[in-house]
Amino acid sequence: MKTSSAFSFAQADIDHVLRLGGNTYRQRERIVAAFEEQKSTTEIADTLKTLYHGGNGIGSITAWYAEDGIHLSHGKTARYDKSAQVISWESAAERIGQLLQDGQFATNVELAEAAGYERSLLAEKFWNLYHDFSEEAREAGYLPILSNNPGRGFPEESAWLTEQLKSPEFRQNLAEEYAAFWTAYQQDRDLLRFHYHKPKEIWENLQDLSLPRTTFTSQLTEVPSVKQFISEDEIDAAMTRGSGFEGGKGRVFTFFQEPHTDKEKVDFLKHKYGIGGHSHALSGAMKSDESHDGKGLHYKKDGCPDVHFTWEKVAKRITDLIQKGRYLTEQEQAEYDKIQAEKALAEEDALQAQQPDPAVWEYNGVKERHPDDIILYQMGDFFELYGEDAKTAAAELDLNLTTRAIPGGGRVEMCGFPANRLEQVVEQLRDKHDVTISAVPKGGRERQEYSMPSIDHEAEQHINAQEAEFGADGTRVFQETEAAAAPTIRELHEQYKPIVLAAVMEDVPYRNACGHSDHENAVIEGNAAIRRAVLGSGNMELLRLYSDTPEFRQRLHREIIDETYPKLHELLHPLTDNDIDKAIQDWNGKIESKHAVVRYMEKHGREKDTAAWLAHEFDGGDGKTPFSVRPESPEGTVLPWPKVQRRIAQL
Repeated sequence: MKTSSAFSFAQADIDHVLRLGGNTYRQRERIVAAFEEQKSTTEIADTLKTLYHGGNGIGSITAWYAEDGIHLSHGKTARYDKSAQVISWESAAERIGQLLQDGQFATNVELAEAAGYERSLLAEKFWNLYHDFSEEAREAGYLPILSNNPGRGFPEESAWLTEQLKSPEFRQNLAEEYAAFWTAYQQDRDLLRFHYHKPKEIWENLQDLSLPRTTFTSQLTEVPSVKQFISEDEIDAAMTRGSGFEGGKGRVFTFFQEPHTDKEKVDFLKHKYGIGGHSHALSGAMKSDESHDGKGLHYKKDGCPDVHFTWEKVAKRITDLIQKGRYLTEQEQAEYDKIQAEKALAEEDALQAQQPDPAVWEYNGVKERHPDDIILYQMGDFFELYGEDAKTAAAELDLNLTTRAIPGGGRVEMCGFPANRLEQVVEQLRDKHDVTISAVPKGGRERQEYSMPSIDHEAEQHINAQEAEFGADGTRVFQETEAAAAPTIRELHEQYKPIVLAAVMEDVPYRNACGHSDHENAVIEGNAAIRRAVLGSGNMELLRLYSDTPEFRQRLHREIIDETYPKLHELLHPLTDNDIDKAIQDWNGKIESKHAVVRYMEKHGREKDTAAWLAHEFDGGDGKTPFSVRPESPEGTVLPWPKVQRRIAQL
């Protein structure tokens, strides 16, 4: 492969990328096997396209692997560098072939083990396929040649099959049996319990083992090495996967499309990502991972210096990716645009369909009875606000302000929201305003109205009620307190915070929101829970502080939400597979016990009695008490020990 003079890449640098790049485990051995089978350049190019993925930083070069070939750049990115050199996959195949002939692509050990590793990969595919047979497939007796496996569990059984695949006779018999199964499976997919297997690929891999092979030699005991780094392309690709939760990427994109401050974006990312991480995070490479915590995102990749980003830098980078149109894929962007268009049409249709009938128009009367209140007027499945109320609510709640015609009033400003958001909107408005709701009960005909005072006014009403009940104006209590020693806001906060926090932790609507809603809705419900706790305390001093001292009230809300939400969300959110895996990985808290489990499972992972051994190792039990996942939570569950055994084997 010749390098164009228009590019400043030495052949040695390109060779480093071909040898060290790609991100597939034991990649050189897989490539060697393809060349040993004397496949065509086109076939090998197709193989390289599947083995090289993501990107690499090697020496002074940034590499990105794309459909048209390997993109190389001296800059921070190769993926979007228009001046990057592109080496076609056919050219890469030709150069690797030359390196193999010269003994400069792989070590002598890798050359010796390439064929064996190819057989082991196929053996693992057959093992997984065979053990996913349904009862119907087992009763039909498909692949009987694999039933003679004398091994006990995956490592032994896979090793036995790897050795048997050396035999041409065994391969021929296996091919005939597999052809029969594959034909039947195409007619009846219930023969397998799971459908992630690739039957055609397994067939092709089996045929490859019987191709005539050539051999290569090398004097290398190790391939030439250079310093490697995590490329900017890899970091961008990792960030565009979102928070790791279902729908998380879409929520991040939507939030960043809206007008928010940098601090709001940072806080949003912290809450959406939480604490966690995952492996194979960078270009799908083994020994690469991403973790996130209160400080930011952290990336690690074997052989590369670690990279850390504060949430401020993450927010700035995501903003830049969105502005450049790189955060969403083309398909994701098309789906987002479609959803937004459908949403806009639906809102327009809803507004058009809900033009008020003069016969039922009673808004003016409601406003006359409550001139100083914000009026929420129900029209069908929406609540609407008009005039100055609409302007106020639109500004405070970020609602879309429009206009509409009303009977006898011409066109006025209007905004609205779905009826299922009524409680959230009311709680937000009551921070500053008295609110009156005019609604039609479900199944009813006559409109009803009820008013809710603002938080400050509600607190005043409670204080007045207390004073009226006890026949005092409350001055004596506060005079005595001042005479003794006027406590600071901090001291009062520390005095009353535990009382409010205890009540909030038991508040049912807030607990439900923490477990089953997003963070934004949980905060709204949490603020309402704090108000309920204060108003329900019956404590005059607490009521006065909450009503009259903004600093006290704001600090109380901030600290209680920050302390209660993470605990309640962790305790009450619906159980996921990740929760089950984490409980199993935490085990009994003893690292020696975990090591013992690993050693035992390697030898006895498929045995029936292993479940009882695991139960005894966990807590000395006899296996009758199941393994408990998140026992302190109403969302917890238990697993029988055989299921624990299977999950540990998978992990």
